[in-house]
Amino acid sequence: MRTWLSTHRLFLLLLLVLIALRLPHINRPLSKHHDFNNAVILINAVSWSQAGGAANVGYTPFMNFQGNSNRVLENGPHIDANGNHVYLSFGAGWYVLPYFVFHFLQIPPTPLALEILNIFIGLFTVSLLYKLLRQWLANEQQTIQAVALFALLPAPLWYMGHSYVTTGIMLPLVLCVLLLWRKAASTSNALTASFHLQLFVVIVMLMYFDWVAAFLAAGMGVWGLASMKRNNTYVGLFFTAGISAAVGIGLIFYQFAQYLSWQQVVDYWSSRSAYRTIANQDEGWLTMIRHCITHIGSGYIGLILLLGIITFRQKSIRWLSIPNDWLSWAMIAVLIYNLILFHWSASHEFAWMAFALVFTIWLFVHKYEWISTLSKPVFFLIVAQGLLQYFLINLPGEKGITGTAYNDQQLKAKHITASIPPNAAVFVNMQNPKIIEWYSKRTFNYVPTKKEAIRIADSLQLKPVFWIDRMEADSMKIQSVR
Repeated sequence: MRTWLSTHRLFLLLLLVLIALRLPHINRPLSKHHDFNNAVILINAVSWSQAGGAANVGYTPFMNFQGNSNRVLENGPHIDANGNHVYLSFGAGWYVLPYFVFHFLQIPPTPLALEILNIFIGLFTVSLLYKLLRQWLANEQQTIQAVALFALLPAPLWYMGHSYVTTGIMLPLVLCVLLLWRKAASTSNALTASFHLQLFVVIVMLMYFDWVAAFLAAGMGVWGLASMKRNNTYVGLFFTAGISAAVGIGLIFYQFAQYLSWQQVVDYWSSRSAYRTIANQDEGWLTMIRHCITHIGSGYIGLILLLGIITFRQKSIRWLSIPNDWLSWAMIAVLIYNLILFHWSASHEFAWMAFALVFTIWLFVHKYEWISTLSKPVFFLIVAQGLLQYFLINLPGEKGITGTAYNDQQLKAKHITASIPPNAAVFVNMQNPKIIEWYSKRTFNYVPTKKEAIRIADSLQLKPVFWIDRMEADSMKIQSVR
């Protein structure tokens, strides 16, 4: 009789490999490749504590520290009555989770603590994916290949490791939606009251992290209507999915409106949706498409190579025909999410994390007969290419591929802290230097020129006031202007 250890030895080996691959970057200073997100999560955790606890501000995410010298001197729906820069683009889940973990473990918010939390969530995601695919796929080899291909892509390696993003930590909930969807597709007898309650809870929870929940709920609801010809009970999916999405959005709106106002939340969401959706044509279609291709190529190269090699062998893309089943509906729902939020998808490679996950599952469920034609060395080389690209983008050691030291922004922050008193207002001509803000434990105000900084300081009677020029360059200059 085979033991549990022998049955799952390849998966356990994969987990060890995933941990080992993260070690060269463990506790690396925040520096590049969307470490901005880590910085804002850590700033918020400190800011909530400075405000007397998250409950005092309704768990509304802040992008600045507290104190008069850290007030954001701007106007708009992103600024509250106390001069805090609020962030309402998503639900507050990805801010709340680390905040509670830090408080529960009684540890300070640090880049290392956030990184370790992210790695644990990533390993849990991979474990859940393995558990589900063991039930859905034919054999262990097929399952290991699917899990390894996804987990060893450059983007999942980075965003389920060093760099904390909402599209990474939400993936366990995406898998839970897929699990329930598959259960519903298997038999209408699964659509019990307990099933509908589980679906409601999962979609509402997922919504608190990311809007992909709305698209998965819409896809499931429409699929439910289309499945009514099999059994009328599937209409219940339409109502449960719709109600869940509405409640999830409503709870987020209510939370933010309680702290701000309903009008300010509406104004914020209107401005952000205009900026992040397909309606934004500031950069033009060709530029955004080029950015998407670049991001998909840099973050998901293994999937691209797999598709390219099989298509080349078949001399046709007909092998990628899409069957009309629940998993295809789920894949298309997530793709629509990326297309509707096209400006966001074109700007961030991590925006494609959910699609990469669902697409990988879809490939190995529906197209394994073609994948299995690849020899083991070819499949290994596909995965190895992703690893090579991952380490080229994020070189181990003290410097990146451009030669810039990873601690460059940390050292600049140290210089700023030593040169500027904590009660001073600071103006800079670099937008959103959140990593330097985190390390210097202060918030900067952006203005394009020193003259404009002096004008604002005079109008608000601020004192002392400092101006930092060329913060992004080695020739950074710090001047006292008031």
